[in-house]
Amino acid sequence: MCILLISQLLLVSVSAQMVYPVVGQYKSRSAQGMAIYGDYAYVFNDGGLCRMLNLKTEKMDYEFMLECAAKDTHVNSACFSRQYVGDNPVPALYVTEFYGKRRCFVELINDRKSRLVQTIEFKDNQGRNPFVREWIVDNKEHVLYAVIRESNREDVNVIKKFALPPLDSAKILLTEKDALSLR
Repeated sequence: MCILLISQLLLVSVSAQMVYPVVGQYKSRSAQGMAIYGDYAYVFNDGGLCRMLNLKTEKMDYEFMLECAAKDTHVNSACFSRQYVGDNPVPALYVTEFYGKRRCFVELINDRKSRLVQTIEFKDNQGRNPFVREWIVDNKEHVLYAVIRESNREDVNVIKKFALPPLDSAKILLTEKDALSLR
């Protein structure tokens, strides 16, 4: 939860200097996550819609559906890594599915479209997909965090830390054995 709080504080400090016209409810889809790279804010809506806000012109330049777009792709969080694939000019984007199997989708954005390059899934010791609320990349430490709702308790979350998987496999299955110490 601290990571989310830090993100909110960052947005508050930015919004104190600039105000951008971003409509939350768009095409009957609620606004969810946002990630910034270069001159663009990538604004994501439920279902996998991506809108690209040009931070210089303050206008929405493009919109497209992520390749991972589906009814379960809530995109309540999204973040760029520092991993580049081939000559793609934008680093890999990590998208939280939130519903369904609660996976992490890794997309490459280029030329107003995206390409799904990896799907990351976490299974607990019982072989179940726990409720992963957020998948968050830590670029400094080169790790991936999963914020997981503990059992059936809405008020308790557990943070799991994993090595950031290389992008050479289309499907990654993480288990408890893959979790790293948080310290």
